[in-house]
Amino acid sequence: MKLTKYFLSVLLFSFLLYSCSKIVDTEENPQIKIGEPQFIPVISDSMIYKANSFLVSKVGEQFFNSYIKYDSKNSRFSPADSFCVENPSSCADFLLKPHYYFVYSFKISEKEFVDEIIEFVTDTLGNVVPSRETFGIPNCSDNNCWDNFQIIEKEEAISIAKENGFEDGISDWSVTFQFYANEYNNYTWQISNTLYQSDSESGGKSLIIESNNGGIIKILNWTVTP
Repeated sequence: MKLTKYFLSVLLFSFLLYSCSKIVDTEENPQIKIGEPQFIPVISDSMIYKANSFLVSKVGEQFFNSYIKYDSKNSRFSPADSFCVENPSSCADFLLKPHYYFVYSFKISEKEFVDEIIEFVTDTLGNVVPSRETFGIPNCSDNNCWDNFQIIEKEEAISIAKENGFEDGISDWSVTFQFYANEYNNYTWQISNTLYQSDSESGGKSLIIESNNGGIIKILNWTVTP
């Protein structure tokens, strides 16, 4: 009888120990659900190679190797969006199927203000999705702009704004280097002033300047409501 109780105690202790270990594992890995098979898609080397090749075809191998780096932390695989599958007319086509979201950093060490990202989406075969516009790759006929990639300095952009009578405003200008997507689809200097400011609203103008030759693209009005 005592022997039977001993074995029962050992069995109970083993069960409790096993249960506790499962609880700890689950707490450390909140995505894990006991009893359910887990699959975390990883972007394969072959998919990364295809994505790299797409960028090389756009900017050239030397430029890619010098200034562009794959961002493994922010690149990811995405399954089909459940909402989009049920409401296809409300979403872009690529969201209806599994796809890859690729992110690259674009930095030029000798121009510290160039610290941008390049983003694009591919299908599961590695083909770039045309319905999702690539961000961070300028329109460049025959890729010739990358052979001699020129970016004017911040000081020159400020001089251009002054020469063209851009208003001083009531505070210092905001001067940023950034990619201007959609109709222009290129890197620009954006200089913004503040012309009025109150408790209810502030606003001013933004001057968009081509980063490669200093040409003025447009002037935009901006407003912010707290």
